[in-house]
Amino acid sequence: MGRKAEVAALWHALRPVAVIQFFSWFGLYLLWVYATPVVAAQLYGATSPFDAAYGKGADFVGVLFGTYNGVAGVFAFLLPRLFRRFGVTRVHAAVLALGAAGLSGLALLAHPAGLIGCAVLIGIAYASILSAPFVLAGRAVSSATAGMFIGVMNIFIVVPQLFAGVSMGWVIAHLLGGMAWPVLPLAGGLMAAGALLSLCLSGMDERVAVA
Repeated sequence: MGRKAEVAALWHALRPVAVIQFFSWFGLYLLWVYATPVVAAQLYGATSPFDAAYGKGADFVGVLFGTYNGVAGVFAFLLPRLFRRFGVTRVHAAVLALGAAGLSGLALLAHPAGLIGCAVLIGIAYASILSAPFVLAGRAVSSATAGMFIGVMNIFIVVPQLFAGVSMGWVIAHLLGGMAWPVLPLAGGLMAAGALLSLCLSGMDERVAVA
């Protein structure tokens, strides 16, 4: 089999995972870029980076980001057991749904405790985003294409972020009337779409072995 044929076969095998990753990482990019202006406005009423309260919003977003990263680190230890018991695709779908709720809640809640709760949900989803797609894709890789596996999976992470970076400025300016807050519910909707797609891949669990 030639190199082009190997790449084509690898892409065909990983295409379902690529679509889920696209929605997941697109949503995460929107979180990283737009959480500060949205939370600063919701929690402190800051409408501009030049407002004195905007710095408080940025500091609190730092707390939220630290929270979701910490939760992701802890929840990662629970994932293998959950994968074995319930299946990778079902668990991934469930936690992406939680992440979708957390992303949307960041734009809808104006209480610190509620926002922390949203960060916890995002952290649970983040742990699975960093692991479940690799588990699902691993069994689709033959020995001939194993060397390209990590590179292709990294493309699935980078491309949605590039697309979001190029497109969202125009979307906010022309479709959202310059408002940033709808971006996070949009991110939640994208992650929810990834959850639904993950449920459609339940047959892949039969080919996945979790150590």
